Amino acid sequence: MLLLLLDVLRAKSSGYSGVHGSYNVAARHGAHPVLPLTFIHLITTSSPYFTTAVVPPRRPGRSPHLTADPLETPIMSKEGITHYEGYSPYTFEDPHSPVEKHRPLAENGLDGAVTNENELNQGFSFALMLGGAWANLFNTLSTTIVFGGLAEFTSSWPTSSGPQEWAFQLFPRKMKRAGSYFVAWSLSCLYLFATMASTVIVSKQIAGLAAYRDPTYVPEAVHVWAINVGILFVCALINLFGIRAMHSIQTFSLCWFICGFFVWLIVPLVKAKNTVGYTPAKEVFTNNDLNLSGWSNFIAFMIGTAGVSAGYGIPDAVTHIAEETKRPEVDLPKIMIMSPLISLVTATGMCLAFLFCNVPQITMALSPTGVPFIDFLDATVGNRAGVTVMVVILIYAQFVACLECQLASSRTLFTFAREGGAFFPSILGRVNLTLQVPVWTVLFNFVFCAALTLLLLGSETALNVFLNCSGTLALCTYGPLFVASIACRRRFFKGPFSLGRWGFFINITALVYLVFVVIFWFFPYMKAWKGDNSMFNYNIAIVPGVMLLGLLAWFASGRRTYLTHRTLI
Repeated sequence: MLLLLLDVLRAKSSGYSGVHGSYNVAARHGAHPVLPLTFIHLITTSSPYFTTAVVPPRRPGRSPHLTADPLETPIMSKEGITHYEGYSPYTFEDPHSPVEKHRPLAENGLDGAVTNENELNQGFSFALMLGGAWANLFNTLSTTIVFGGLAEFTSSWPTSSGPQEWAFQLFPRKMKRAGSYFVAWSLSCLYLFATMASTVIVSKQIAGLAAYRDPTYVPEAVHVWAINVGILFVCALINLFGIRAMHSIQTFSLCWFICGFFVWLIVPLVKAKNTVGYTPAKEVFTNNDLNLSGWSNFIAFMIGTAGVSAGYGIPDAVTHIAEETKRPEVDLPKIMIMSPLISLVTATGMCLAFLFCNVPQITMALSPTGVPFIDFLDATVGNRAGVTVMVVILIYAQFVACLECQLASSRTLFTFAREGGAFFPSILGRVNLTLQVPVWTVLFNFVFCAALTLLLLGSETALNVFLNCSGTLALCTYGPLFVASIACRRRFFKGPFSLGRWGFFINITALVYLVFVVIFWFFPYMKAWKGDNSMFNYNIAIVPGVMLLGLLAWFASGRRTYLTHRTLI
């Protein structure tokens, strides 16, 4: 792994270096070097404990208008599939634009390297009673297969547009534009709902910490909503006016994350000796009492797997640094493969640390504070001040997650609109030349998330329906790519990283895993739920509605404006 780190960091030393030639963006604009952030991405994307950000410098040479890229040269490969040389939808071409003088959007704009670790912490309460450490281990290995299949696409088409471009290349000629549109639509919605989930979870954790510090305080829905809006507002301010400080924030966060991880891993295990004691290894790995759901062991195992799957991040996130790497077709697949493999150590280690501390399972599964890890820390650490410090460590880490989620969501939507997609592409695809930020997409993210989380004041179950859409939207985004790859496996362009004969099997396995996760995503956590709607997941009704909106957007404007500058061969 050390060789991989050195290899990737060495590739970043030239700033931007695309597939065809090299260009040092940071040196030209006098910006801070971006090397540490590549290291951040490799480490933090690989661990569900962390949240990450990547700084992808962009290649100069394009205006914000929807015009054809002069480097979009169609190349017919030996397999007979069109491959576009040097294609990137993120570049600029107006040499007189103020954006070219200093471009924080280009140098500090996050396109989507986010691991939604905060969902994993909430999911621990269910994972511990629905499969324990084995569910986490199985989920990590399965996620590695999904990342591996997508890594092959990244090597074939190493562009910042990620799934949007993969769909265009893999789908049949008549379906290229429409298929790419719907993949980009579902991906944009996936990032948007991930932002909401991040901020709502942090809001509940802040309210839970307040309740822990003051037993007389009872958190109310309006309090959680107000905290949520405050988090969204602060994130929006930073993403609008503090983009130049993003490098410093991310560098500081790297140290914070690494130190915090070891604090969380070591302190409970050390303190448990004098507080709750240790659980025997045999009980940790073989005790069937972990299944407290009432379901059979297999169903409970799969529900536990689905419950924490969102904690492993958005697989295509790393593709958005394609212009930053010297050899994106080689380096990015390496990082995508290593990310879940490192999670195999870090996430499983955290889960085992929880299990080896002899805290009653029911304490974490049915948390009195609503925040399972606070009750876990209270039982193991046994010191109110120590628990508060450890919770603050995690809350800050997750605040950065919210910041990056909002930034990722706004950049993903901006990219989609820049190609003529989404509603009002002429507005959402515009860059403010003064702030050098896609202001409208940041504001849209803030208003949309703040408005939709008003559901907290009426029905938290209704809000959870939207927050739990990530698994289904992931299937809508990546499922069609795997199907298209299986159908035309012998014909599509192969990059330096190729799965070879194993590709067909890996793509089928990844598709089956995604389908299984989505199916069990809808199961109630408790078999004897007795009509308790809060224990069920109704996003099976929401996701079709979201995709129907995409269909309306396609017929309203997308079919006339989306990717019209691309040649269909």
